[in-house]
Amino acid sequence: MPAAAEPDSDTTLRHRNPPAPQDAGQAATHPPKTRVSLTGVSETMLATLSARADYASYPSATGDGPFFPDPWAKAALDRLAWDSTQPSKTTVQARGFNSRIILRANLFDLWTAEFLAANPDADKTVLHLACGLDSRALRLQSHWAQRNVRWIDADVPDVVALRRQVVPFPDEGCYSLIELDVTSNDWLQRIPADRPTLVVMEGLIMYLTPEDAAGLLRGICDRFADRSGQIVCDVVGKTYLRIQAWNKAISRTGAVMTFGVDDAEELAAADSRLRVRDHVLMWQLPGQHLYSWWSKVVRWCFSWIPGFGTLLSDVRLEF
Repeated sequence: MPAAAEPDSDTTLRHRNPPAPQDAGQAATHPPKTRVSLTGVSETMLATLSARADYASYPSATGDGPFFPDPWAKAALDRLAWDSTQPSKTTVQARGFNSRIILRANLFDLWTAEFLAANPDADKTVLHLACGLDSRALRLQSHWAQRNVRWIDADVPDVVALRRQVVPFPDEGCYSLIELDVTSNDWLQRIPADRPTLVVMEGLIMYLTPEDAAGLLRGICDRFADRSGQIVCDVVGKTYLRIQAWNKAISRTGAVMTFGVDDAEELAAADSRLRVRDHVLMWQLPGQHLYSWWSKVVRWCFSWIPGFGTLLSDVRLEF
């Protein structure tokens, strides 16, 4: 396996002081909290939402502000009738899990900002598949809303319905939130293919079958390759598939991961138009100060054990 590439971007994305959303507790009336009735893969988004809320104020390595400012995550969590402290639910308090979620989200923000900054006056599309309750469109609003950028958040109907209740739309820019199923045959035809496109898939591809994952990558190339673009996604290794029950935050939901790769070239093999630009292993992510010392030791040990060095990684493909 070729050496994994370090991300070619700054370690901290400088958000432009995002305004904190109004806290429901400060409102004149207290609207009832939104009940959550998700299961399986859709329910996993609550664990990642809880992680982003918990770490929204965690300082950067230099101490000059939060490492990953996301006030919308806490606001969304506060609007849900879901107790993230209950061990029977989908979140864990283990710092290692939460840190991984934050570092992955930060890297994807960095890669998205890079895509938007390249030739900034050009028309572009950002397509965020399985967006869940993620606030990336809000966190990066200053990078895209006043440019010729079309931002599309997409997920299954139940998730979209919940998102409309707890996550605000950006207050400017060409934004849309749509329902779709990536395993269907015709959803790509609903997405305009008239400009370079970035497809973001966070916490998605590992839940597909190998056939559906390859079909998704080929379909993206078929739809957007004439205008070029990128795909960013996180992947699990083949060893992780065998030990996934260890991650109680996910296994409690009933979600089962069925697709794993140890080498990013296995993703690129789905279509000859795909090229690997970056393959970032978990101990190479910017922001390692978020990990506790024991997490760092564990990750260092994993890096020397066959099959464990690629348990979790992040990939950027070009087409």
